[in-house]
Amino acid sequence: MTEGIININKEQKMTSHDVVGRVRRIFQMRRVGHTGTLDPMATGVLPVCLGRAARIMEYIEPDLKTYRCVMKLGKEYDTQDIWGTLLNESTEEEINQITEDQVEKVLKSFEGVQDQTPPMYSAVKVDGKRLYEYAREGKEVKVKSRRVYIGDVKLEDVQLHQGFDSRIQFSMTCSKGTFVRTVCQETGRKLGVGAAMSELTRLQSGIFTIENAVTLSELQDMDEAEREQKLVSIDRPLAPHFGRLILSPQDGMKLMHGLRIPVKKAEIEKEPPYAKEDFLLPLPEKYSIGYLAYSDLSEVKEEAQPGLSFLGVAYYMDEDETFKPGKIFYPQPQ
Repeated sequence: MTEGIININKEQKMTSHDVVGRVRRIFQMRRVGHTGTLDPMATGVLPVCLGRAARIMEYIEPDLKTYRCVMKLGKEYDTQDIWGTLLNESTEEEINQITEDQVEKVLKSFEGVQDQTPPMYSAVKVDGKRLYEYAREGKEVKVKSRRVYIGDVKLEDVQLHQGFDSRIQFSMTCSKGTFVRTVCQETGRKLGVGAAMSELTRLQSGIFTIENAVTLSELQDMDEAEREQKLVSIDRPLAPHFGRLILSPQDGMKLMHGLRIPVKKAEIEKEPPYAKEDFLLPLPEKYSIGYLAYSDLSEVKEEAQPGLSFLGVAYYMDEDETFKPGKIFYPQPQ
């Protein structure tokens, strides 16, 4: 059974759901999902998960993402990008007074941990309904801000003093849930002329980079063996965020049956990185006590391949010094 993560380079004018549908048809699989929505007009890295890999979402919260963005000065839209309805417009004279130093100072002011309010035209849910659904119905809804991290904002190209054609290209690294178009809108407001995102490319998401991404057309043209080679194993995106432990074949089977394994019976190869060092933002406890569990099951399962296999996530329980099974990814024992 084909399983793993395929790194798709999403094209414009496609929703993330559209991409999932295409991948589902190409691989002829039903269980397919993506790890983070890209807006229809955005391009770039969209990891798509096949089979049991679709269950990794709760384990990649610390993944940082890097974007390249182009924003235009002088106009503000309800969607915070140029594809929405125009709300406000400055004069070209006001736009042409903006300097590169001003732009860089404002963009750098976003670096660090801060509160950001998600835009109304987004897939964020409030009371079980997506914000863009409220927006399309013209309904007001209170949206809570949330803590995000923005780092390493780099000004890459500046074309000013060109009226409404003035544009700024920058890249930024940020945490999950950060909206780059909100940064564009807030930049325009701080500059006093309005601004909106006009291009967005995701360059990296966790371990996945645009250099290693494939387009849907390229994926379609591959044969089955070539597609298999492009799949990333389920544990690779999780490895940076968890510890690693090795279990005997017998204890590996016990873990998969829901039993706890005494710490003294496990070989700990790596401690969880967030056990002693905090992430940029608060994380659930599972990241400080979580381990990826591996075992060579070929001794106890005839169909198992020799060598270490990834079983799933296990949590260290201090009260009884055991590893408690979390989510199991290995095919369940019969």
